[in-house]
Amino acid sequence: MHPLKADATRIPVVLPSPGDARLHVAAIILSIHAIGLFALDFRVTVPQILAAIVSCALLEVIVQFQRQRAVVWPASAMLTGSGVALILRDVGTEAGDYWSTHRWWLFALVATGSLATKYVIRWKGIHVFNPSNVGLVVAFLALGSGRIEPLDFWWAPFRGWMIVAYGLILFGGVAITRRAGLLEMAVAFWVALGACLGVLAVMGHCFSAPWSITPVCDGRFWWTVMTSPETLVFLLFMITDPRTTPTSAKGRVGFGVAVAVVSAVLIAPQQTEFGAKVGLLGGLVIVCGLRSLALGAGERLWDRWRTLVTRRSVQWFGLAVSLVVVLSTVAVAGVGAREPAPVRLSSAGIRADQIVAHVDSARVPEVTVGEYVDDWLGSDVDSILLGTELLRLLDVETLALERRDPEILKASNHGVRLRELRNRIVDAGEGVITGEVYEFDSMHLKVMPAVGQGDLILGVIASGNQTQVAYGADGSAQLGRTEPFALVFALRPGSMDRWFLVAVSEEPG
Repeated sequence: MHPLKADATRIPVVLPSPGDARLHVAAIILSIHAIGLFALDFRVTVPQILAAIVSCALLEVIVQFQRQRAVVWPASAMLTGSGVALILRDVGTEAGDYWSTHRWWLFALVATGSLATKYVIRWKGIHVFNPSNVGLVVAFLALGSGRIEPLDFWWAPFRGWMIVAYGLILFGGVAITRRAGLLEMAVAFWVALGACLGVLAVMGHCFSAPWSITPVCDGRFWWTVMTSPETLVFLLFMITDPRTTPTSAKGRVGFGVAVAVVSAVLIAPQQTEFGAKVGLLGGLVIVCGLRSLALGAGERLWDRWRTLVTRRSVQWFGLAVSLVVVLSTVAVAGVGAREPAPVRLSSAGIRADQIVAHVDSARVPEVTVGEYVDDWLGSDVDSILLGTELLRLLDVETLALERRDPEILKASNHGVRLRELRNRIVDAGEGVITGEVYEFDSMHLKVMPAVGQGDLILGVIASGNQTQVAYGADGSAQLGRTEPFALVFALRPGSMDRWFLVAVSEEPG
């Protein structure tokens, strides 16, 4: 650290040196932010990221100024903020909405709360928990998957920018942890976690994920978690916090193994990706909380064991028994997670059926069901009901355009479609607003794969006739031309049997 002085105020300013490892970590994490935001469809915005980083920076500057009467560059605090923003997701934020300030305060609150644990929860003068880790786990448990969620295990197909992201995480993370003497701990964690999750995979463990049409089971479950960029970020940049890990090489390896085992035990009973991700993060919280007992006492017991039992064969036998006990515990914990739980998005606010209570069944054409729809929604899927729900959502859109009320759209729309219609109302001002009225001849339901980190979409491939309508400021509606259409209406599921129309596009091919 290099102290400088501002001559005008005589207040010392302390800046990090160019070789500070925290700057190198920050460069990697911020690069991942940029790639994820602009190339991999991360559901996060620039204001949300900045809110987390800036709020932590301000808190750290204030605290250090009170302690040292100097302005200290908040390198560690900014890492905490960027780490929170990398993993935290608000379920109402859409990919591609880069500059939205939607719930920026939530990111600031979680980030500053995370950093506060560094000063409040201490043992022998050192903070107990990794700040971003414990803050995120508390937030996920307190708010639940209906409001926030961790970054997905799966980010995007392995090509292009995803390869670049993997390169940054792996090569950058390995270089930094190796220089800090923490690479062995990261490797020990990955190997131990792989062994524990391998037991679960062999037993047929499954969880449901919003980016997968079918449940993530068996070998795919193991591969998804073990090669996940989120898991790699966790083991290379989170568990390797030097201030919350043991100082000895043996203790660090034991720490990595302990975190892996506890994380696996927490993952084992989970039937959703949300639960598995929180379980992974939760392992570090528990081991950090018990590290004085789990590591300090553990090392002392190991030394005594080696003194009492000098024969290497007996020592290996003890390790083998411990391994069997650990893997058996993981297996027992995962007994109930053979079938995945369904995943649905939160659906707060007014419902579409409260605005348009009745839809004439005669307007619904024959609805056919494509491959994988039954796998995703269940074998008892009611295709006619889904066709009716699409008509209801379109009726709510029409009502919103007639009344020039963008708030009504929240009951029927989400994502791209919501922004499109909101902009249509705002841009019209007191002028004419154009809309469409649809008459359907056919509907075909098809599961559409996720794009980037997006959720699965139910595509209604439809044909019929659409009529242009011009809505005047006086409430009048003037019909325009009628022409045939072939469109895809993209629907996303919400909780409590709700659906949202997220996009309307031309039928591919």
